Amino acid sequence: MLACMHGDEVCVEALLRSRASVHTADHEGWTPLHLAADHGHGSCVGVLLEARADACAADSDGMNALMLACMHGHEECVGLLVAAPACAAAIDKRSLEGQTALMLACEQGHTDRESSRLPRAPQLLAALAALELCRRRCPTHARQSRAPMPLAHRVEYLQCILQPLHRASV
Repeated sequence: MLACMHGDEVCVEALLRSRASVHTADHEGWTPLHLAADHGHGSCVGVLLEARADACAADSDGMNALMLACMHGHEECVGLLVAAPACAAAIDKRSLEGQTALMLACEQGHTDRESSRLPRAPQLLAALAALELCRRRCPTHARQSRAPMPLAHRVEYLQCILQPLHRASV
């Protein structure tokens, strides 16, 4: 676990070759993936994901590795986690306080268009932020499920939130 916290990729690989478990967790539920993502060590996140670390594993606060990476603005870690097929379910997960990874990034200011650090496509992040805002504020869409939506519904959500913003800027 210390190797992940300090970003020692060589040591992490050696430990994995020695059959160390990627699923080990401390008393708060933090796994090696949590530590690597929290400290922004993308190389270790990549190694752990290749070793089938559980991207959806939640700590005692309900936080997963993606949430930690987003909260601290670690772009490389976010990119690796979002690209991992095993992470698809982690994207919409909520912490015990009800926050998603995107909400945590927004709260910490990592989604500002001028200084966007997450993810590699600022337009995608802006669209996701608008979608989350719409889900929270729009009376029509607030009742909708948190399950992944078809593209047509995402467009509808974006139109719902962007139309008032466009009118205000004209």
